[in-house]
Amino acid sequence: HPPRTFSAEAFARGVGSEIGATVHDLNVFSMSTAQSIAELEALAQAGVVITHLELGNEIYISKNYAWRYPTAQDYAAACLPIVAAAKRIFPKVRIAVVGDCCGNAGWNGNLSTQTMLLREVEAVTMHKYGPPPGTVDLLPLASQRSFIAAAGEIVSAQMAATMRQHYPGLALWRTEYNYPGGWVGPLPSVYAPEGGVHALFMAGHVLAALQHERWAVPFEVLMMHCLVHQPSAGWTSSNSTLLIVGDEPNDSKAVQVGAVAQIYAHLTHTALKEHGWVGTPSLSATCPSSGLVAAQSGNFSCLQVAVFGDSSDPKTQSRMTFVVMNRCEQTVSTTLQMHSGSTWDVAATTYMGDDAGGWTALASVPAAFPWTAPLHPASSACSSGAAVTCALPPVSLTFATVKHSQ
Repeated sequence: HPPRTFSAEAFARGVGSEIGATVHDLNVFSMSTAQSIAELEALAQAGVVITHLELGNEIYISKNYAWRYPTAQDYAAACLPIVAAAKRIFPKVRIAVVGDCCGNAGWNGNLSTQTMLLREVEAVTMHKYGPPPGTVDLLPLASQRSFIAAAGEIVSAQMAATMRQHYPGLALWRTEYNYPGGWVGPLPSVYAPEGGVHALFMAGHVLAALQHERWAVPFEVLMMHCLVHQPSAGWTSSNSTLLIVGDEPNDSKAVQVGAVAQIYAHLTHTALKEHGWVGTPSLSATCPSSGLVAAQSGNFSCLQVAVFGDSSDPKTQSRMTFVVMNRCEQTVSTTLQMHSGSTWDVAATTYMGDDAGGWTALASVPAAFPWTAPLHPASSACSSGAAVTCALPPVSLTFATVKHSQ
């Protein structure tokens, strides 16, 4: 879109038309209840189909919003008729109310008592940025990368605990996450948005969301903040992450991709290609008992993993892709879990957290993976055979595709 021409209707005609589900955030702060309902009706009349509806943004920040919603009861009273209207206008819509992450017993405790509202919605939104630069900057560089790569799982566990305490039975929508954008002063150099550790940080949140069964809370939505940066729009941010775009519609030549886009594309390709099944096994590994991840994350392993396969039945699986992150500061060896009685071939690619990355033009063949820039992935040290063992470098992300030997 040319600068300042974006709208929900334009999105629905463009990129949104290629997406099966989109979160629309309704401005229940500036608009009255009647205006909010009128907005939903106008969107429906314009042909926009809302599948997921978020009711406001960070209403719990009292210094900004308390004059409009002094308490969660006031917020709930305003939202109840909007929820009823949304379900009438969009019968299949899923709706989320605004919760706060990792504490804030005042707002969460208050909202959790609003049973009339909570029984009519499906989810709660939470935002979390980090990890804190003030903490990161005090650490050695290798430990900084380790801590940042582990943040996704640490925060997910905190959010899941908040959900179980205050909102049992509802799904979690993480509708904002990224590096801290409001930090006063320059971020530590390790936070460079185009670098490999940023891409691993983002991937760690995705892998944590896939582990939702472990948390006993459905992680239904995961959305990064500052997905796209458009310089001419005049909105700059230290945590813009995925793409830089030009001003003209569908101008792929103007697109610049960063490290986060490179790894997100590889993850998405893997999930779509191996679309039959996804699991989160525990991999056997000898992990160091010391180091930053062990100290900061309690009983979490060095390794974070998801596996995408062509069948949920281990005996009929012929191909699987393991996505494994080693968050620790040491190389870790692990054996990938496949059913016994077969021999396997493996092809593995590893992205490093210490890769400087950068920005580069979109790959000439975007569907061919791995992309060779801006990060510089390398073949991994994995052995084929009856068991597949990989040596995972420090603070790295490995894609290991295994298939039956011919």
